[in-house]
Amino acid sequence: MDRAQDFLEKFREAEAQDAPLAVLADDPDGWGEALKTANEDVAEAFVQAGTRGHGPAVTLHADCFATAACDRDGTVLVADPGFEQWFDSIDPFDAVIRDLRNDGPRVSLLADDSDGRPVALAAGTYAVTRRWPLSDDVRAALDNGKAAYAIAAFRAGDSSWDHAARSYGLTPAEAGLVSSLARLGDLQRAAKERGIAYETARKFVASALAKTGAKRQTELVRLALTLTAGDIPDAQNLASVLTDLFGMTERQARLSVVLAQGATRERAAQVVGISDNRAKADLKAVFQACGVDNAVDLARIVAEINALKGLASACEVTVSAPGREGEPLRLAPRREREGRIALADHGPSGAQPVLIMHSTVTGRHHSPRFIQRLQAEGFRPITMDRAGFGLTDRAEGDPKVAGVADIRDTLEVLGLSAIPVIARCTMASVIACEAGRAGLISGGILVWPDAPLPKGAAERKRMTDRAAQIFANHPRLAWPFVEMLCRRASHDVLKKLWRKAAAGLPSDLALLDDEAECAAIVRASRQAFQGMHGFFAEAMALNRGPMLEPLPDGTRWTALFGSGYESYDVSDAVAFWGAALPGGAIRVVDDGVHFLHLTHGDEMVAALKRAIA
Repeated sequence: MDRAQDFLEKFREAEAQDAPLAVLADDPDGWGEALKTANEDVAEAFVQAGTRGHGPAVTLHADCFATAACDRDGTVLVADPGFEQWFDSIDPFDAVIRDLRNDGPRVSLLADDSDGRPVALAAGTYAVTRRWPLSDDVRAALDNGKAAYAIAAFRAGDSSWDHAARSYGLTPAEAGLVSSLARLGDLQRAAKERGIAYETARKFVASALAKTGAKRQTELVRLALTLTAGDIPDAQNLASVLTDLFGMTERQARLSVVLAQGATRERAAQVVGISDNRAKADLKAVFQACGVDNAVDLARIVAEINALKGLASACEVTVSAPGREGEPLRLAPRREREGRIALADHGPSGAQPVLIMHSTVTGRHHSPRFIQRLQAEGFRPITMDRAGFGLTDRAEGDPKVAGVADIRDTLEVLGLSAIPVIARCTMASVIACEAGRAGLISGGILVWPDAPLPKGAAERKRMTDRAAQIFANHPRLAWPFVEMLCRRASHDVLKKLWRKAAAGLPSDLALLDDEAECAAIVRASRQAFQGMHGFFAEAMALNRGPMLEPLPDGTRWTALFGSGYESYDVSDAVAFWGAALPGGAIRVVDDGVHFLHLTHGDEMVAALKRAIA
């Protein structure tokens, strides 16, 4: 068997065992040969691996989900205390588990909870719910065969509401009103529950809309509930889920999703391509099918279904308490464009701010030790997800333009003028330089940015560059590869991929041997792949390397490279960035490749201090 076919056979076997990405790490040469001689077969294999019943990894907030185990008739045998409280009058759940099979979970039909309101549920056989955050009692009932199915429910808890309020900068009064609005679906009823006048409630809602960037109450409720659930990306096929769940037409399902995203009925009709009268009739049918009275309650149900769909299909589920993610999350609305920017201002407020920009394969999360080192040296680290990464919404068009605009909005939200930057890898460096040209960045450090790849050049050797090389040579493979990567990137797989990339690099391997540092690296990588679009857009934009006009003055800038890869000649990158940063410092340090900001902390601090001198 030739090398390409051998790789494909191993890949398909691993895909059947839920571990296709491990083969890419174990046999990169076979992967390369398959791309050269059998790229049609590779494309088909990537598509199958990226769409077979999996979704991106998710992090759930512990107080938002409750589970139960039931028998084949839907009778609950064991349940979490939260589940019992939410559904104390519902039993059996026969409609919820009807027609379930071993080939995948599903988001269920609706049931009424103890408050009499419709809610979404997810259910599945034990074979397909083993990743779910089941309680010990529920898991034991499934393990010993006493129960046949697991059921999960979502409802935002108090601590997760506090987390959402902090992230959006809501006051306690605003957060409490939004919580009541989400639960009751009507502002007058919410105001009555909170004990405030209706006009006061309207003012609180208006303030919350401005702080979140939501256009209407529907979007406000959806955004708040999505954040209470945890780090869960929007489902890619949410309209089809609604179609299956409620028996809606495809048009009605699309209308429901657009309306929940904050559009008016008239605007939703335009997006779907129907008349306003047709939309009015469709929404009447939608409300009846969902058991709700208004668009706000519909937005709540859409958010619940999205959260449960994320749980049900995730390749890996991590459970955490809100606020224990290791970063002071803030979601800031873009000023003149759609969407929100995820950022973290680590403080202290009186210190010198510095913007830290992640690489193309990581997100806003950074090593706590790295953050603490910068703080100890008198800096105030600020991190942010770029467009399409982590919790930052995607942006259409050139990633450089979107990146500069998001930096501008971030600085405006924080009340800052030009600050120094630590920009990791090529696209971050390009955006940082463009932001410097716009007067937003005052200088800083570019950590191992690449040079343009000459036409006809051999592929780069670094493992983290292989995706860009695929996109350059085989554009049709780009999106299937990204979907596979995002939908199969569990903690263990990412750890294995990083160790493979760090082979022969003692300083990088030492970091990965450190449990806390490795966990931070893996979490950042999961953020990068959470939304897929940012990674895809930047990799496509960089398929031939960076395009950048030299800065007028580069004296406050440093470009930092490592000598770790013996087979990788940094001379082209040194020459390119030396010309792009006239008067700047170009440094090549011993050892290290992927994590120079962690392995060469003294160099980083010294370069930062030069940038602000």
